[in-house]
Amino acid sequence: MHWSGTSSSSAAGGEFNTGAVVEDLNGWAFSTSSTFTHATKTAYASKAAQNAWVQEWVSADVYAAYSSIRPDTSGSGVVLPVGTTIVRAVYDAQGQPTELTVMVKAPAGYNPDLGDWWFALADANGVPVMTDGGVMMGRLTQCYSCHQPRSADDFLFGVPMDDRP
Repeated sequence: MHWSGTSSSSAAGGEFNTGAVVEDLNGWAFSTSSTFTHATKTAYASKAAQNAWVQEWVSADVYAAYSSIRPDTSGSGVVLPVGTTIVRAVYDAQGQPTELTVMVKAPAGYNPDLGDWWFALADANGVPVMTDGGVMMGRLTQCYSCHQPRSADDFLFGVPMDDRP
């Protein structure tokens, strides 16, 4: 869990350890960690980006609940617990990873507009992406338009049934 008493970023309802998230991304540690479950059997076509494919890993202790969320239906009523982490690897048409996107469930009040989710974008090596506005972590408003319509599913899409293990 990345929400704790020691951190590098304050948030309503707790402190967030961004270093722990970056450590999970470094060298794709999440992909072999027993604390994550591979939620996809192979990369599947992304609905969010053309000519991109995705694979997902989710906190192992919430995999069953996460599995009840489906991108083709809405209204699962699932609300995942604080600390839930979802990592999505994005691949190009040649099967090469291009980026990692991350969502971590924060304590109530952190980001009420989007179910208290914290977001991050990293390059294919797990290094956080920097822009003129700073590091791409936190309440990334560019994520809102896709996720807000999914409020009945804790703002998540899940994995298509045919692409699950």
